[in-house]
Amino acid sequence: GLTIYNGGVGSTALLKVDSSGNVGIGTSSPTYTLQSNSGASTTTARLQANAGVNPTLSYLRGVTDVAQVTGVFDGLNLNGYQAVSFSIAASEKMRLTSAGYLGIGTSSPSSKLSVVGGNGSTLLLDNTGQQYTQLTISNNGAANSGGDILLDATGATLGLRMFAVGALTF
Repeated sequence: GLTIYNGGVGSTALLKVDSSGNVGIGTSSPTYTLQSNSGASTTTARLQANAGVNPTLSYLRGVTDVAQVTGVFDGLNLNGYQAVSFSIAASEKMRLTSAGYLGIGTSSPSSKLSVVGGNGSTLLLDNTGQQYTQLTISNNGAANSGGDILLDATGATLGLRMFAVGALTF
């Protein structure tokens, strides 16, 4: 193998390529094709691209590009819009914006969770094997408080309740 050291004999290995082709950065005994040990630093890896290019991490099986994670910068200045997009088969499926908005099926989410569907279910809540499934929409983070809407499926029964003055209950 090949080892590049930081200094003279007995110093720390910076880069190691072992006899099986595994590459270690910051480790002298890599057990994976590419293994990085950042030591005391919290940044283990960094992808950087030239201005105007979004850095992308691609996952390939053989020569087929199956998925990508891309750091997106859509702006003309340093305060522009930043996001992380997740793509499969060269088609964006999900985006997380710098505002904390998550979009599934949309590249421009307009709320904390934006789900845009095509054919079939847009949103499925499955609690298989459990006694019941609930979807609670709350205005203050506490279930069953003023202004809440609760969909409650217990067995073959579906209930709709609104917790507010003059609330409607089915």
